[in-house]
Parts: sequence; structure tokens; C-alpha cells
Amino acid sequence: LWYTTLPMGAVVPPTTRWPVRYRLNTTARSRGTHPRAPPFSESCVHSLQRKHAISASLPSRVGKLGSRRCEFAVRILFQPRLDNIRRPAIMTHSAAVSEPDPWLEDLNQCLLKGREAVLSTDPAAASVLVVMGNEACDLDSCVTCIAYSHLLQKERGAGAGVVVPIMNMPREDLTLRPDAQWLLQEVGVDVQALLFADEADPAHLLQKGRLEGLVLTDHNRLARHQEPLLESVVEIIDHHVDEKSYPATANVNIALVGSCCSLVALQFKARGSQHLRSRALKRLLLGGTLLDTANLDKSQGKTTDVDEEAAGLLGLGEDAEDLFAQLQRRRADVGAMCTRDLLRKDYKEWTMGKDDQPYQVGVSSVVMDLHAMAAKDPVMADACLAYQEQRALDLLVIMGSFSDEGGFHRQLVMIPTSKTLKLLPKAVEHMNGPGGVGLELMSMHRLPPGSLAFNQLDIKLSRKKIQPVLVEFFDRLPMNTSLL
Repeated sequence: LWYTTLPMGAVVPPTTRWPVRYRLNTTARSRGTHPRAPPFSESCVHSLQRKHAISASLPSRVGKLGSRRCEFAVRILFQPRLDNIRRPAIMTHSAAVSEPDPWLEDLNQCLLKGREAVLSTDPAAASVLVVMGNEACDLDSCVTCIAYSHLLQKERGAGAGVVVPIMNMPREDLTLRPDAQWLLQEVGVDVQALLFADEADPAHLLQKGRLEGLVLTDHNRLARHQEPLLESVVEIIDHHVDEKSYPATANVNIALVGSCCSLVALQFKARGSQHLRSRALKRLLLGGTLLDTANLDKSQGKTTDVDEEAAGLLGLGEDAEDLFAQLQRRRADVGAMCTRDLLRKDYKEWTMGKDDQPYQVGVSSVVMDLHAMAAKDPVMADACLAYQEQRALDLLVIMGSFSDEGGFHRQLVMIPTSKTLKLLPKAVEHMNGPGGVGLELMSMHRLPPGSLAFNQLDIKLSRKKIQPVLVEFFDRLPMNTSLL
């Protein structure tokens, strides 16, 4: 006998194993008994199954009780004896696979144990090896952080210390990354068991003497506010330009490939891991690789032989096109976001220039025509200035990317402060130099004074390729910029 509360549209699954009786009492105005068990959402089934270890078949359809908001108290009586019920197979939200996935089951158990270990207040609690992606925390960072941490944990074995992934963003920001949120839930990752940056800080573990080390995925230089952790970095696996800002003792695997997921997939293969048999693991890594490489489209200048090898290893098949389409559609679904959310959704920040003349540069990547971004926000200029001030930036760069009937396009906007206003012409000249970005000035409204907007002629150059160009420019500046 169990009592639980489920949201509107949720009921107990019909089962072929045991008789089930239902009684649903609404907490809305018209209280009463529902005459029969209504259909319900698969996500509620999975939640109930995992919570109570109930094995039951999924309903053949998903229905709704209506648009009226209410909750139901569900009383469920199962026969035979409950202690004879076995633990069910973890099922994905795509509902195509009913077989158990040992990797996924073990991953979710490790996530729960890791969360408990990190949040423990016991002074004798074990030390923790933290795995962390970059501060943009896009799909590539999320997946590599989770998958690689589990690989390291299984190589250690039981009782040899805890390896924990920490999502490098606040938990609430996961909703700004609908592609990552969807894929994690689709394969069955327990998102509630994950740790986020606002829940667990590696710096706090370091202060308590519990940080065994820090492993970086999808970046090789810590964000400015995380630089005190620099000496704790023990390993890096990344696909960006090597900034060489890590300890000489760190184990470094940096390769300029399309996706960090590709590198992690090959690590599973190189280490002889049997977990590549897992559909959930392969789908996670393949999703990251496909999204980063525009579905392995070499014309966009991102895909390498390594990415193609990894995709083949991960079972690139007929459903890959659908997976990419699903992820692409969700990533581009930003129409309802305000300017501030668009700026912080996919954002990275660097300190550029000489040590005695630093410049703080932030780059926001927006999957949207920047003209459309401006058109929907009358106060976009104020929002950009507020974000720039909040982050204490000397230069805010917004990179737009979108597709229309004319093909794929990139745009770039540079928003300076008084410190960098006079540098913009020289910066543009440098970026348009030999082998440069190819910036074509365009007119754009609702930008702060002094801003410049461009069409980017070389559409192959994403943020990870433009950032080194900006670094080079600021590194070459003379001490006295008034001489420019």
C-alpha cells in the first residue's frame, strides 16, 4: 500500500503482472472519485517505477485529463506480496528499449552516492575527485563531464574514492539549455542526482581538504572566478586551442576535433571499457558529437576524421538523423528568451592581454538572427550594458548563427566600454587580416553607443576559432594604447 501525489495527467500504470486497483481523489473544488484509471504520461510512470521499484508495462498511449490544474492523491494496492517484486529495468523516455541498461543503472547509483559524499558534513568524509565542464555548460560539456567521471569511477573500483561530476552552472540554468535537458532525460539520466555549481563548489572542498583533484572536460583554462583551483587540476580532455594554463604535472589530452564527446568516446574504446555496449551512453556521446559537428557536415569546417571514427563507434545509424534534428530544434528554440537569458545561455569569458594590462572579454553565442533578437526587445541596448556591467567586461562580443532559405549565416557584434572603444577599429583590422574572420559592416538597431555589427563572411569560424584571434590581438597591444 502506497500513497503518493502526481501531477495532472498522471495515474498508475496498468500492469499485466498484478491486479491493480485505483482511487483518485482530486484536491480541486469538485472532490470525488474518478470512475476509471485515466491514461498518464510516461515520465510519471518512470518516476513512480524508480521510486517504488514497481515493474509495470507502459500504457500504449499518453492522454490528458484536461487543462484544469489539480493534483490527485493516488492509492495503489498491489498483489502479490510487495517484497517479491523485483527491481524494474530502467526505461528511456523514448520508450523504445525495455531491456535493462547496466551502465545507466550504475551511473545513476554513482550520481546519488557522489552527491551524498560531496554534501556530507561528516569531518571524516572521503576526499573527492571532481570532473567539470566549461562555464557555458552546453551539451558537449554536460555529457563529457558525466560520462568521463563514470569511466574514472569504474576504473578505480569500489572503495577507492569518489569521482563526482559537477555541472558548471546553476541548476536553474539547465532550462536555458533545452537540448541538453531533453537528451539527459530522454536516455534516463537522474538529473535530480546531478550536482550543479550552486549546490557544490570545488573551492569549498579544497578549503576543507577534501578535493583530491580536478579534471576538466571541454576546456583547458579555468574561468576567472575558478582560478584559485588551478593547482588542483590533474587531468584535461578538451578540443579547444591549448591555452597552456594548467599545471605541468596535469595529464593533458587536447586535440582540435569537432566535439569533446568524440575524444571521450575514443577513451572508452582505448581503455577497453565494456560500457560502450550501453545504448544510453552511446546516445549521449553521439548526440554531443552530432550537434557539435552539424551532423558530421564537413562543409562547415568542424568535422574531423576523429569525429567520424567516434560516430561510427557509437553506432551511427538510421536514427542519427532524427537525434540530430531533435537536438538542433531544441537548441534553436530561443524565441521566448529575453536578452539577458540569450546572452548567458551559451557564454564564455577570458582574461586577455598582458598580465599588467588585462582585458576581460566575454563572448555570447546566440542561435538566432541578431536583427530578430533586437527586433523583439526594445531595450536590448540597456540589457546588454547591464550584463556587461554585471560581468565587469571590457568587451562583450555577441555571435549570432542561423539558417534561412539563403543558407547558413553568422553575425558578430562588438560592444565596448570606454577602455576598449578606441581599440575596436584596430581589432576589426586584425580580425580581417590574412586568414582572418572576414567581417563585413552591417547596420543594426538597438545596440549601445559605440557598438559595431558585422556579417561574418567565413561561416566556418565558430567561437572556439575566433577566441584565439582575439587573444592574439590583445597580446600584441603596446603598453601605451594611446599610440595606436
